[in-house]
Parts: sequence; C-alpha cells; structure tokens
Amino acid sequence: TTHAVLDGLRPRFLEPALPDQAAFHEALADIVAIFSVFSLPEVLDYALGKANLDGRIPMSVFEDAALATNLLFGVAEQFGEATTGVRGSALRRSRDLKPGNRWRGDPEFEEPHRRGEVLVAAVVDAMARIWVGRLGAIAHEGNVDRARAAEEGAKAAGHLLTMVIRSLDYSPAVELEFEDVLEAILVADAVVAPEDKHEYRD
Repeated sequence: TTHAVLDGLRPRFLEPALPDQAAFHEALADIVAIFSVFSLPEVLDYALGKANLDGRIPMSVFEDAALATNLLFGVAEQFGEATTGVRGSALRRSRDLKPGNRWRGDPEFEEPHRRGEVLVAAVVDAMARIWVGRLGAIAHEGNVDRARAAEEGAKAAGHLLTMVIRSLDYSPAVELEFEDVLEAILVADAVVAPEDKHEYRD
C-alpha cells in the first residue's frame, strides 16, 4: 500500500534515476510497516519481557541505544517473518549495518532493497536513541515502569513515523538522495514543532 501511495504522490520516483531513489521506495514501505507496529504500546510491552512485582523493569535493558535498537529489530524481525516470511532476514542484515558511508562503494548496495536497509537502519537507530532519551527522564533508581516504557516507545515511534511521512512534502520530485530525505525530515519537523521539546531532530 505504501508503494502505491508513494507512487501517487511522487510518480517520477519510479523512473530510472539515482540509486537512492528506488531504495527510498523500499525503505519507506518497510519504515511504515515497522513503525506502525512499534506505535502499538501492547507490542512493545510484550517485547520488554517480565516486570518485577512493582511492574518495573531495569533501565539496563536500555543501557544504550544499541540495546534498544536490538530490541526494536527483534520485534521488527518477528513481524516481518510472520507477515511475509522474507523481510525478517533483511531486517537482520539492517541491524548489522554500522554508521558510515562504506556501503556507498559496495556493489551489493546497488540493489534497491539492500540499499533501502541503510535508511531503515538509520531510522530504527534514531528511534532507539529517542526512546532511551525519553526513558531517562522518567527512570527512578535504575528502574522504569514497563507499561510507561512501552507507552513512551510507542509515542516516539508514532512521532518519528509522522516525521518521515511528512518529509515527502519537502522532498524533491526526482533525483532523490538519502541526504535529501534527512534534510526534508528536519525542515518539515522544524515547521511543525519549532521547539523540538524532546530533541528528536538532534
């Protein structure tokens, strides 16, 4: 459905162009699917595992963004395998991507699905960092309420998904590159939320 909607909004994205353009089509479809799931508190609540008798979990689960990223990719992989049986393996590869631009010179990343994983990985990593930041503000004595942790994660996912979708209004109509996507996300969000209360743009 996301492919069809994007085709209606940006029909020229299907034309042969820069490699990032076709990859964006694949990435956006995955981001919408994954973050639609992340934005459900019940899903994240389940993924967080058992709480103690007070309904709390240790903040060590979220010690750093890497742990939170692994948790998110775990949920996404389960979702991908349950719905398509294919995308789970792609998400596992996305989790292994390290920040940097070495992939740009790798022939493997000329394929749109594989190249799109770069953007998916970046957005999931951003989501993890935002989630950890939100939880740091409500943690008490090294613990956080599990239901609240799930709620904060779902809010962050919903907000980030909206940021990505809204960026379409600020993206070029053709010859799109990932840098254009990032700039469009930042500009669109600055228009809607100039105060950036939770520092999402950082």
